[in-house]
Amino acid sequence: MIKFEMHCHTMPSSHCAKADNQTIIRRYKEAGYGGICVTNHIVRKEYDKYPGETDREKIDFYYSIYENFKEFAKQNGIKVFIGAEIRIGNGEEFMIFGFDKQFLYDYVPAVFTMDQKQLYDIANEKGFFLYQTHPFRDRVKILGDPKYMHGAEIYNAHFHHTNFNEKAIEFCKVNNLIGVCGTDFHNPDQPILTAMYIPNDVNDEKAFVKCLFDRQFQLSCDEKTYKIELEKYLKMKQEKEQCK
Repeated sequence: MIKFEMHCHTMPSSHCAKADNQTIIRRYKEAGYGGICVTNHIVRKEYDKYPGETDREKIDFYYSIYENFKEFAKQNGIKVFIGAEIRIGNGEEFMIFGFDKQFLYDYVPAVFTMDQKQLYDIANEKGFFLYQTHPFRDRVKILGDPKYMHGAEIYNAHFHHTNFNEKAIEFCKVNNLIGVCGTDFHNPDQPILTAMYIPNDVNDEKAFVKCLFDRQFQLSCDEKTYKIELEKYLKMKQEKEQCK
């Protein structure tokens, strides 16, 4: 089995990402990971700022971030697959896996005004895997319709948010959805707290998606450390507010 990260943002396509390629690869290699999914945001406000006059040029820029990261990771013996965290019309965020560059050419920027069912129908037609990220995070306004997703993120370990992972676990159980996990990595010194263990012979996005649909993986999450880091962060945030 290979230790894989499912949720990682990289510079510069995700504006919130602060770690460069070298730092990310070093951190994950030291932690024993054999693979990383690059899951940069596809969000209107970020997309509009990408270099390029045309949609095709903007998509080329977005995709080149993944290609550059993949090449660097390959030199360091780490597999890389592409995913995307898409924010659709009502503000929900969904992760999608299994797509290629043509999907981006065909559906971005139209995806920004889609509803969940429209995105789900595309995923089903093309064999993509679609799930809602951090569905119970404190700032999430809309919980997706379980009929129109394949799974949900039951462990999200970004401690700058209260994710209520226990609610996501129950949501998946009740609705027979596939539960996945992700560190939601952004920052150079962020603790790496989740992993998906997948078979050694998964070498491309198509095989990865099949692995997800067939539930041929094992989850690992250091929920205890996540809660400790969350409490420390919330305390620090509160102290800063009191000093204003």
